[in-house]
Amino acid sequence: MIMGADDPKAIWLPSSNFDPGRGGAAIDRIILHTTEGSFDGAVNWLRGAAVGSSNRDSSSHYVVAADGARIAQLVREEETAWAAGNLAFNQRGVNIEQEGYAANGDFSDALYEATGALVGRVARRNGIPLDRDHVIGHMDVPDPKNPALRGGIDHHRDPGSAYDFERILRIAALEDQPKNDCRLFDETRHNVCDRFRAFWESYGDGAVMTFGYPLSEAFTNGEGVVVQYFERARFEWRPGSGQNRWDVLLGRVGDEASQSDRASFASPFAPVSST
Repeated sequence: MIMGADDPKAIWLPSSNFDPGRGGAAIDRIILHTTEGSFDGAVNWLRGAAVGSSNRDSSSHYVVAADGARIAQLVREEETAWAAGNLAFNQRGVNIEQEGYAANGDFSDALYEATGALVGRVARRNGIPLDRDHVIGHMDVPDPKNPALRGGIDHHRDPGSAYDFERILRIAALEDQPKNDCRLFDETRHNVCDRFRAFWESYGDGAVMTFGYPLSEAFTNGEGVVVQYFERARFEWRPGSGQNRWDVLLGRVGDEASQSDRASFASPFAPVSST
C-alpha cells in the first residue's frame, strides 16, 4: 500500500483499524459523522493499536476539526474504514468525522467550508455525484439487520437534524469543478475566478460598464451562498438555478440599497396607478 494522505490538505495519521481494499465494491458514497468529542481524542481513539488505543472496532477515512484548521486522514480511500455500522456502506463509502456534537448542531462556518471542500475533492477523485443520495449522514445508513431502521447497526443520529447538507453540497460542488485560471484586476487588486469569471467575461466589452470591477474575492456568506461583490453588482452562485450555464445570479442589490430611502421618500416608491 502506498503510504501518505490522498488529500492534499490532510495530514497522514494512519489507523490500524481498516480492511484492505473495498471487497469488490465501487466507491459511490460519502458518509458524514460527528465525533461526539474532541478532534484529538477522536483521532487517537480511531487510530486503534497504531497509537496504543484499545479501540479495535472503529475508524474513519478523515477527521475534520471544528474550526476547519486541521484535517487528518487515518485510512486511505482505497481501503475500507469502519464507521457506518453497515459493512456494505463501509465498503462503498468514504467516511468523514467532524468534530462536534449532533445534538448541539452549532457547526461553525469554518467547519462547513473545510468539510464541504473536502467532500468536493473526494467526490472528484472517486467520481461520486454531489447530491443527497450520495452524500449522506450516518443517520441515513440502513441497519444491516433491519433496513427499515437507520443509523447503522447502533442507530446513530449524527450529524443531526440541524446539519445543513445543502450547504455542504454547494461548497463541495464549487470545489469539485476543475479550476480555471483567475483574472486579477489591477484596478482593485481582486481576482475573479471560475464561473464568476466566465459569467463576467460573457458580457464582453460591456462587463465593466454593467458590473464594474470586483470589490472582494469570492466567499461563502452567512447563508451558505458563494458570493462576490462588484462595484455595481453582487454575483451569487446558485447551483441548479438553470438561469444560465454558469448558475450565476445577480443579487438584489438595488432593492437592498433602497430600503433606507423607502422610509424617507415613500412617494417615488409607490406603485403607479393604472388609471
